[in-house]
Amino acid sequence: MASIGIDIEEKELIRRKTAKNILWVGILSIIMLFAGLTSAYIVRQAEGQWLVFDVPNAFYYSTIFIVLSSLGLIWANRAAKNNQARAVSLGLGATFSLGVLFTFFQFQ
Repeated sequence: MASIGIDIEEKELIRRKTAKNILWVGILSIIMLFAGLTSAYIVRQAEGQWLVFDVPNAFYYSTIFIVLSSLGLIWANRAAKNNQARAVSLGLGATFSLGVLFTFFQFQ
């Protein structure tokens, strides 16, 4: 029996649409947070009341490794959907290796 005229498939469809919208709100909130922090940094730095420091090279390396690690995970996910076991193994191995490098450079 359907409760209040909505069957299970319609409830699942509504849940998925709602979850997607909530995800987008969360992503946009994070983007706005970083935009605000970046703006504050730039404004305060221009006023001369901000400590200026050089970013260590390890920061750039760790950023590159975490982005490449994410790409490896995307590759593994797509390979899994296409039933390509070898590509899944390579993608997960690359993701793990790059994650270890990221962690190493975070400690630097």
